[in-house]
Amino acid sequence: MVINRDYGIEFMNRAAKDLLGLSGEASRLCHDIMHGSQDPCRDEHCPLVRVCDTREPMTLVHEHFTKEGEKRAYEIFASPLLAEDGAFLGIIQYLHDITAPVAVPPDVARALAGKGLLPDMLSSCAWCRKVRDEKGGWVALENFITRRTGTNFSHSICPECLKKAWQEPGE
Repeated sequence: MVINRDYGIEFMNRAAKDLLGLSGEASRLCHDIMHGSQDPCRDEHCPLVRVCDTREPMTLVHEHFTKEGEKRAYEIFASPLLAEDGAFLGIIQYLHDITAPVAVPPDVARALAGKGLLPDMLSSCAWCRKVRDEKGGWVALENFITRRTGTNFSHSICPECLKKAWQEPGE
């Protein structure tokens, strides 16, 4: 999305519309789409406000509700859109839905339940399944859990993956 300094959406591609569950002509104000509110959020959690203040790209996790009232969590990446003279025009923003939790083995989840050793939500890469750590870096899930809890992992291969690994091409 391209959002101007007055919270107006100048452009939203089809992927953004699909992600947000929008069809046809949607509101042209980001706070109406993201929060269902006519009033813009002017706090430190608003990507437009933060990027306007710093003129630096930023990433944050923000919760929003769909039109059906379903709570979703998005990792938002926002970069400043500046005129040639350096004037702030708005932001270019993209969203990544991180609502689906990272799969933690059931025995590990039970051992950690209620101990505060893991966050309620982890941002994970949809491709490699690494998770974003508290410093913003990407690490293997096993390394993240080991650092926070001391739990060690061993690796094996499940029967389904073993079968796929040994399949001849085209089978």
